[in-house]
Amino acid sequence: MLDRLKNAIQNLLPDADLLDHDGANALELAITAVLIEMSRVDAHIDDTETRLIRDIVERHFCNAGANATDLVERAYEATDAAVSTYEFTRIMNETLDPSEKLWVIERLWEVACADGAVEKYEESLVRKI
Repeated sequence: MLDRLKNAIQNLLPDADLLDHDGANALELAITAVLIEMSRVDAHIDDTETRLIRDIVERHFCNAGANATDLVERAYEATDAAVSTYEFTRIMNETLDPSEKLWVIERLWEVACADGAVEKYEESLVRKI
């Protein structure tokens, strides 16, 4: 019975491969995923937000455009499979120091403001994260 419960819970979580593909990228994937969640939370994905996320990924995580595209695509897959943001925030909380967490929050606000207006759902997600 315990095994059935464990399997049921694991089926609700995103693929471990998506979050732990190559160790060091798990954190980058988690951060990219919460940025994507921010762009989606108001049910209107703006091109400005999408470009900004790609720029953040290229500037801070990837040197080559192909690597940035791969990371963003993997983050979209992870957010599609996720039940909540917990899978991503857990990784960030366990890995980042307070100043790095502040950096993530600043990027979230940057994405929230990218379309010129901060919706109540965007503000709520920042506070939640």
